[in-house]
Amino acid sequence: HLAHVQWCTGEWDAAGRTARYALADGRGGLTTEITARYVLGYLALGRGDWEEAASLLGAALAQGEQMAELQRLSPPLWGLAEAARCQGDQDTAIELCERGFSASAEVSDAAYLFPYLLTGARAHLARGDTDAAAGWVDRVAAVLTARSIPGTLPAIGHGRALVLLARGDEAAAVEALE
Repeated sequence: HLAHVQWCTGEWDAAGRTARYALADGRGGLTTEITARYVLGYLALGRGDWEEAASLLGAALAQGEQMAELQRLSPPLWGLAEAARCQGDQDTAIELCERGFSASAEVSDAAYLFPYLLTGARAHLARGDTDAAAGWVDRVAAVLTARSIPGTLPAIGHGRALVLLARGDEAAAVEALE
């Protein structure tokens, strides 16, 4: 889990070392293995190494699905959605975001749902479907707002700003970001 925090705070080299050590050590169990794999997958994604990202995130997702626990399957699922989006496969990105939304809905989750807001919005926008992007942002925002976890809420304004910008309303987009 330290590797995940290091990735989140931009300490990518440290995150890679920590995750590789956790895998090599083998004492952390399955949950540690899943987390180490998706952290390494995120690092590969961030470096544009799509094959490595898909391999690591796919393995982490398969293990997470076996556990059937949201906190184990949602992070690699989001990584795969973001990787698909970055590679121009918007349909797959949207499909995976919908899957993430459904998995979170089963337990009224917002903490693992929030990254899907931007990935889904960007995928819909890349397809040129501003209305679908707005609908997606509204659907996810309703869940995030209901739970009101502070760290998740900025995604709402960001997502709305993307939609407003796509509609040509720069002033409103800036306001949404602020």
